[in-house]
Amino acid sequence: MHKVVKIAVEELEIGLKEKLSFWANPALLMCYAKRDGVKFYYLCVLKNDTVVAVMPVFEKKKYAITYINQLHIHYYTPISFMLEEDLDLYHKQNEQLEVLKSLAAYLKKHYFKVLLNFESEVTDVRGFKWAGFTAEPLYTYRKNMSEYNRNLLPRDAKAKLKKALKANLYISESWDTSIVSSLMSGLCSRKDISKLYLQKSYLFFLDELHNNSLCSKIVAYKDDVPLVFRIFLKGYDKKILYDLMAAGNELGNELGANALCTDYIFTQHDDFTSYDFCGANTEKVAYFKSQFNCDLINYYRIKKSI
Repeated sequence: MHKVVKIAVEELEIGLKEKLSFWANPALLMCYAKRDGVKFYYLCVLKNDTVVAVMPVFEKKKYAITYINQLHIHYYTPISFMLEEDLDLYHKQNEQLEVLKSLAAYLKKHYFKVLLNFESEVTDVRGFKWAGFTAEPLYTYRKNMSEYNRNLLPRDAKAKLKKALKANLYISESWDTSIVSSLMSGLCSRKDISKLYLQKSYLFFLDELHNNSLCSKIVAYKDDVPLVFRIFLKGYDKKILYDLMAAGNELGNELGANALCTDYIFTQHDDFTSYDFCGANTEKVAYFKSQFNCDLINYYRIKKSI
């Protein structure tokens, strides 16, 4: 029998912390929790008092109702499996399924509403569907960094990159949230989108990520004028970089600054294995990301609303 227990971060054993997915990193979760003023916990699945899986959740309360959802730009909820390494395929599949069924039952019992975007490694959502959750497939693009080759880019991407280089755009990697605020403010005004990113809590959040060595920022310039910025999260295991946020002005868009930023990441951070664009669910954005010859990856959103 499996059972699920909810624990605070300080109760999590050091040995377990070392096995967690990047998206369950306590330092990362703390940054998000402080930004939104919420609490986070770990749901530990136990079998015979041995932890076999861990999943983080952010809890919110309203009118005495407790619910959990995916916090803004915390793109994935991971489930870190800690099964015996010598399990054969049959036992591994069914053990994982039992873990997922246990988590589904716990979430259904303890939370009025649930909305989570599982990390792509969670490919089996049957346990949640059987428990009455809806499961919607979503998509992201992921690039194998070792396979990046400018010469193999499609014509549109090559043209944008050529335009950026011809215009003498250059990239600088440094930390300055004033550039983030400035370019994001212009984007919000032009596109009439939410000014959420301009709140002090968000700028402080970015500083906290950087202070914990969890992210980097690059900026494309022309004549020392910033045109586009891109911030990406850095997995501590040197495996995956995750796209976090970006913004640019009209001149940057016209001169191909976004393409130049992406090219810089792929060529200057190739000590990482891959780059996750963290979403390909909006048509125009998905088209831009697809131009870098990426793998289309499926992940799931599970939801309980009653």
